[in-house]
Amino acid sequence: MSTNNEKKHFLDWATGALLTLTLLCTAGAAHYTAKQWETAVDTEQRQIRAYVFLRGIRLDKRNEDVYDIIPEWENTGNSPTVNMVSRINRLMFVNQPLPSTFMYVDIPTKTVPITLGPRSISNVSFTKVHGYCLERFNNRDPFDRFLIWGYTEYNDVMTFDRHITRFCYSVDQVVFSSDRNSAKLSYSLCDEGNCSDRECPTPQRQAFAVKVPPTCGSERGHQAP
Repeated sequence: MSTNNEKKHFLDWATGALLTLTLLCTAGAAHYTAKQWETAVDTEQRQIRAYVFLRGIRLDKRNEDVYDIIPEWENTGNSPTVNMVSRINRLMFVNQPLPSTFMYVDIPTKTVPITLGPRSISNVSFTKVHGYCLERFNNRDPFDRFLIWGYTEYNDVMTFDRHITRFCYSVDQVVFSSDRNSAKLSYSLCDEGNCSDRECPTPQRQAFAVKVPPTCGSERGHQAP
């Protein structure tokens, strides 16, 4: 009789162990499937979402002595941007040190809303500069620093994340076309201010006391560039 009981207990134990192992395997498989699903969704979002970078900056002549500054924001992603805005600042001055936080200071210019479709490039003028000032900078008479910096912020249709791309150019030379209807910039990147998303440090949200140096534009009735 005891032998039968022992067999019964062994069968009960074996059945329980098998059920437990089955449950563990099922839970493991479900967890693995969930992770695979999350990875697939994340991969799809990364493949489809908008990615906006600065392709370059060009200058187009507006009239006799004014050039529009046009940042060429490029969406290399496969979906449009949502709630995209951009701000571009520029400063031409006689060389002097600036605080590292200068690129977070907005010289009064417009924040421009943009809608940028997939695989497309913006063609919107944000601000202007006088040809007279560009010539003076090329001749270093006396202005020898020309900085252009800014950012774009946007959402995408796949996530609720807010994205940012920042840039900062230190211009070396303005290269005019033969008919002088346009110009390109020869430039180097600033030591700071070129980043995207999590690479961008969060600026200190405080009032920066930055003294703007004298700029080109005060002569001949020109406005500051």
